[in-house]
Amino acid sequence: MKFKFDIVPVLKRHITPIFGITPIFVLLSLTIATRLLLTINAPIMYHFDSYGYISKAIDLSSRGEIQLSVGMPFVIFLGVPFYIFGSTLGVILVSRILMVLLSTLLIYVIYLLGLRMSGKLLGFIAALLAIFEPFFLSYSIVPHNDIFVVALALVAVYFVTSKTRVSTVLALVFTYIVIFTRPEFLVVLAIPMLVFYFLKLSKAVSVRAIINFVLLSSLYISPFIWVSSVYPTVTRFSVIEKFTLFLRPDLLKLTLESLFKFYDQEFLNQIFFALFGLGIGLALLNTLGKFIVFEKRGKAFSIRQKKDKSIREVLLSDRAMVTFCLFLLSLIHIVILTVYGYGYFIVDGTLTIVTWFPERYLILTRLLLSYPLAYVLSIVVQEVYAKVAR
Repeated sequence: MKFKFDIVPVLKRHITPIFGITPIFVLLSLTIATRLLLTINAPIMYHFDSYGYISKAIDLSSRGEIQLSVGMPFVIFLGVPFYIFGSTLGVILVSRILMVLLSTLLIYVIYLLGLRMSGKLLGFIAALLAIFEPFFLSYSIVPHNDIFVVALALVAVYFVTSKTRVSTVLALVFTYIVIFTRPEFLVVLAIPMLVFYFLKLSKAVSVRAIINFVLLSSLYISPFIWVSSVYPTVTRFSVIEKFTLFLRPDLLKLTLESLFKFYDQEFLNQIFFALFGLGIGLALLNTLGKFIVFEKRGKAFSIRQKKDKSIREVLLSDRAMVTFCLFLLSLIHIVILTVYGYGYFIVDGTLTIVTWFPERYLILTRLLLSYPLAYVLSIVVQEVYAKVAR
């Protein structure tokens, strides 16, 4: 007796528009509506760093002076509409509108990456969960560079996973913008992207492909020279010293606890953690099901390999490589967050680390956690869909 192993076949189907309304229209409308409601109910700016960025953007729009410093791309992003509209609409309102647009772009990219990994259903559910992610929702109207960096970082990842030469150039451009805004994202973006390019190279090795990979590697790694020269002036430590002093098991544990803390009750957080683990596990099993057959013989299950697909073909498929790229990006971001997220002070030559960091630092990984949770929910949707269709 053969055991049919196919977890989420409905993920590959299109979601039928309801009353002529497409899923992406629902997502974008919901994103804009929730952010506008938040803007109306939160009339006071509640992040002091935002005033610094707005002040620099006003100076830039009025004087036209650009200083090449960390965070300048975000200042330019804010300064352009200030230059166009002046103070007619108010700098706070204009900056919040810009952040709402960035949040909408971010939701759209999350949907597109989900579409690339599996299908419209996964992209829709993941984007829907991301819209209401607490930290993302709270900071989506705050003129700080966190949403700016996260949005452009995922845009860069999306272009990396595309197949055109223009997309490769755009991915590099957006990566540089992110790095010059937040230098620690050099490692967060460069490693997954280069791994993705390497996996693509391994599918069809040629002299031209190797030359292109070496060229891309040099372009992605070259900003490290600037980053290594900037960070000692900002953090007092070199890159190697930061990793040596801050990459500790206790700090890494604190980072993971903060990442999976959704409620004050530990039991509810454990449920969410279990759902995320279940989503990742089911995704792996579904991938194995592409080239492995699970057969039921008597009371036990046996495994045999299919002849039509090899492990290499499945793991090097576009869907699998995009999924692995985002998973690797999440893991690296957790490490970098542990190294660069925690504050510290030095008294009499003794380093004391502050075991707390702003919750906005978690936005990127928290949004990417929407995918495994969406995978679990997709299975539920499949079961309901199957019963209704009968």
